[in-house]
Amino acid sequence: MTLSEKLDANMMEKFVYLPKLMGMEVIEQSRGVVVDTNIPCDMFNVVCCLKSSLDVKSVCDRFWSRNLPFAFWIGFNDGYSDFQNDIEKIGLNCGETERGMAVSIDELDFEIFCEKLEIKFVSNEKLLRDFITVYKNLIPNDAAAINEFYTKAAPFILDPNSRLKLFVGLYEETPAATSALFLSDNVAGVWDVTTLQKFRRKGIGTDMTLHALKHAKDLCNCNIGVLTASADGEGVYRKIGFRKIKEFRIANVSVK
Repeated sequence: MTLSEKLDANMMEKFVYLPKLMGMEVIEQSRGVVVDTNIPCDMFNVVCCLKSSLDVKSVCDRFWSRNLPFAFWIGFNDGYSDFQNDIEKIGLNCGETERGMAVSIDELDFEIFCEKLEIKFVSNEKLLRDFITVYKNLIPNDAAAINEFYTKAAPFILDPNSRLKLFVGLYEETPAATSALFLSDNVAGVWDVTTLQKFRRKGIGTDMTLHALKHAKDLCNCNIGVLTASADGEGVYRKIGFRKIKEFRIANVSVK
């Protein structure tokens, strides 16, 4: 598999992993992937790899009929070429771009940048609440949805055999940052790297990313790291050693 294909596979598996375990509706067919959590948040309702304009319309109708926001992701290797045009024809705007990036974990220097940061693996409900607290404070409009999703997912996240590992960063004992690690075929996907506004510019995001990758290397024998980055975050990851391999476009679709 190419690096682009490894990134695609890791992302796709992360999209569906918890919703499938939680018994939510996940459609994985040759015509595309639809994750329908029934939770009003485009972070958790995801669509990608559709194959025709009819599929685009049916998916929109599916979510709009229940007033649920969702997100179209464009850029996967097996998506059809007119996907973005068909989305735009029905009035949707692909207004967000994410850079797909990869790194060789074996070449990383796991330097610590913020000595006051203590990073903990989310292994109990208290630490999961800390993780949720950071996320909720960062995205207050989606606070209720974030709380609902992660609370329902708790048994699966806290399972020692979970392929999804969460980390919370405590700055002088205050929950300040998050990161997540998703494991697939010796590939370490680093996701959900966040830092609350007042704790930024201290190297915390870098530490949260490197900590997840070190966990993947030491405990899971992963040698490739992948992630997606916004324009603001791309420079941080380049300094770590990541390089851009592709781009994704995202249409975040609100209720009609």
